[in-house]
Amino acid sequence: MTDPQLLNYLSPKHWLEDSRSFNTAKYIDLANHIRLLTKENIKIDILVSQDFLGHAIIDDSHTFFHESIYVESLEDILAKKIVYRKDQNKSRDIIDLSVALYHDSSIFEKLLNSGSVTFQDLRDLHDALKRLDTQKYLDEIDLVEPIEFYLDIAQKAPEAIKQALKKLYM
Repeated sequence: MTDPQLLNYLSPKHWLEDSRSFNTAKYIDLANHIRLLTKENIKIDILVSQDFLGHAIIDDSHTFFHESIYVESLEDILAKKIVYRKDQNKSRDIIDLSVALYHDSSIFEKLLNSGSVTFQDLRDLHDALKRLDTQKYLDEIDLVEPIEFYLDIAQKAPEAIKQALKKLYM
């Protein structure tokens, strides 16, 4: 979404009490960002952004909302994590990238081929991971609380990502 005025129509304060899907005690309602938490602890972010890559997916499952909604594709989300936060070594981003890599070993190549990221973005991500404080990262895994199935993947994430990136440009 690119128009911040539209967030007023989506504000949880207008409909949250009538929903059985969301934790009514935990939400953020700001001028450019709405964050909701489902009762299953799934985080949903609605953001105002001018840099939408345009690969929206229509979710008409009505799992969380009564109407069909557009959601960003996994590729768009990963590309933004790489382009805008590649040097920040955020634990959540590292885990997300690694889980995506686990499910699709060519995900970085696909992002590169689509033009969503550049070789330089991937090199910068690799360099940032080389500077990662590994012990701090491992400590933060507990805070992020990945699903148990992905715990081992999360613990090995920095190295797995570095190896996958090396294959692309070395």
